[in-house]
Amino acid sequence: MCGSYPDLASSYLLDLKLRCAQNDDSVSARVEAVLEPLLTQFERFVTNGESRQRTDVLCVISACVKVLGQHRALPLVSPWWRSRGLSALLTSLSVSLPGTSLLISEKQEHTVSPDGVSYVLENYRTSELSHALDLFVQSMADLFTPRELGAQLLSLLFDSSDKHVEVLWMLRKVAGQAAHEDMSSICPSAFQYCVDFCGTAPDPDTSHAVHELMVLDVISTLVPMIGPNVAYYMDTLLFPLLQTTTSSSPALQAQAHRVLEILAQQTFTSVSQMLHDNVDYIVEGCSQQIRAVTLHPRVFNILCGAVLLVGRDILVYMDDVVEDTLDVCERLAYEDEEVVLGALQFLEIVTRTVADESKMIESTKERVEVVDPDPIATAVKAMDDAVASRMLDDL
Repeated sequence: MCGSYPDLASSYLLDLKLRCAQNDDSVSARVEAVLEPLLTQFERFVTNGESRQRTDVLCVISACVKVLGQHRALPLVSPWWRSRGLSALLTSLSVSLPGTSLLISEKQEHTVSPDGVSYVLENYRTSELSHALDLFVQSMADLFTPRELGAQLLSLLFDSSDKHVEVLWMLRKVAGQAAHEDMSSICPSAFQYCVDFCGTAPDPDTSHAVHELMVLDVISTLVPMIGPNVAYYMDTLLFPLLQTTTSSSPALQAQAHRVLEILAQQTFTSVSQMLHDNVDYIVEGCSQQIRAVTLHPRVFNILCGAVLLVGRDILVYMDDVVEDTLDVCERLAYEDEEVVLGALQFLEIVTRTVADESKMIESTKERVEVVDPDPIATAVKAMDDAVASRMLDDL
């Protein structure tokens, strides 16, 4: 079995047969004999193998661990997992997952709405491999407990590893399958990492943006676990999320909107109302950035996102911001094209929102004008006219 890839039966059939003989020591010994060479050859099978090979190896290891149980599987798996297994799996994710450009591009003809990173990945991975990865991650979480496995992954986020995207993907899988109390010890640190990174992608066409896509997906998974305490992170999250809602990447836009909706759910309100409740913080923070000596164009992306999500109700708070933006356009017209373009985009959205409000007011006036000012008198007059008409007919 070590020399070549084994001809494995269906993972479900194998799992069933092994579970039927779970109490048989001789069968358990044979399971260990199957598991050991698979662990030894795991890197070769799961990294360099074809999709079907990776799928079978992941499923069979999951089945073996499940049958052996934690007591017998842990001594076999733990040394391998800590020394080579986890790193090999992360490498296999890099092989299995598509390149950067594929990961953040959207298929316009696809009719299914995006649902985070998983949606993007499923376009390029077979459903069998996706299911096998889910089984394998779940088996490792059951073996080590979600808390311990999450702690292992969290430690990798804070080192110099170049596998942060893959670690985040796996952390999201573990968190999504675990109970809230199982993640309580690592949730704050993982969430803080994501909050610190959120909104730092300089260009949606770089691997940095893929990293941010994964970060947003983890945030959307962890927010319900944090619950109302997420309010402590609100001032840190709002600016990068508003900025990302105006990203040129559809996947990043969709994820930012999704996180905002989940945040609003924790405060039992809508996204628009949540932003309106924090309007003083948003406007004052942006105003300070506009007046800063080193002005970054992202401040106007934040303002654009706020106006687009809240609507005309936010404009009454933005008189000074609009004035400062006009000053920026005049002052930097020939010095910083990127900043001026961002400022003009914000002013355009403000103008469009005001125009839409004016059209709404005009439409309301027209409806008011056609409404009868005294409908009772009109009805009485109509009845009198009808009676008079009838009397004339009788004559």
